Amino acid sequence: LNVSDLFNKYANPYRLTESCLRLIHVSGLVNEHLVTQLWQEIISKYINQNSDRSSFHQLGSKITELTRKFYPSPYAFPLAHLIDILGRLALSHEIGADWLVAVLINAGIPFTALADELHRFFTSPPSKSWLNSSFRIYLLEMIIVLYSIWSKDISRVSPNNPAIVSRLRSYASASDELRSGHLVNEFGSLLKQLASFSY
Repeated sequence: LNVSDLFNKYANPYRLTESCLRLIHVSGLVNEHLVTQLWQEIISKYINQNSDRSSFHQLGSKITELTRKFYPSPYAFPLAHLIDILGRLALSHEIGADWLVAVLINAGIPFTALADELHRFFTSPPSKSWLNSSFRIYLLEMIIVLYSIWSKDISRVSPNNPAIVSRLRSYASASDELRSGHLVNEFGSLLKQLASFSY
C-alpha cells in the first residue's frame, strides 16, 4: 500500500490521529484544516472543562513526544496554531505561562523560532482573543519566561543583538500600558542585564 492508501483507507477513517500526522509528515500533504482537526483531537483527549494540572502535565508529555517526531515539519507541526490553542487552554485553566514555554523548549524548539513566533503573536495577534488584556499579559508572561531561560545561557544569541533589545523595549512599553508592574520590572531587569555585558 502506498501512503495515500494507508491514509485514506485506514489512518483517517479509523481516526488514528498520530498515524495521520505521521503520514502527512512523510508525504508532504498540505491540508491545514485537517492537521488543525487532528491536533485538536489529540489535545481533547487530555483536556476538558474539569481538567487539572496533572492533565496538563500529561498533555505536555504528549506534546513533547510529538514535537520531537514532527518538528519542524510545516505540514504536520503547525507551531503557531499550537501556541494559540494551548495558550488559550492554559490561560482558561489558570496554568502558568511557564508551562507551554517549558514544554516547547524541552521538546527541542529552538529559542529563536519560539521567540519569533511569540513576537508575531505580539505584533499580529492570530485572533481577537489575543487582543484581550488578559491574553496580552499572558503572552508577555510567556515571552519573559522564554527570555529568562535564554538569559541563563547568553551564548544562545548575541546579547547585543539590536533586534532583541528593540523587542524587549517594546514588550516593556506594552507591559506599562497594560499596567502590569511586575512585567515592567522583569523586562527592565533583562534590559539591564544585556547592557551589563562587555563586548
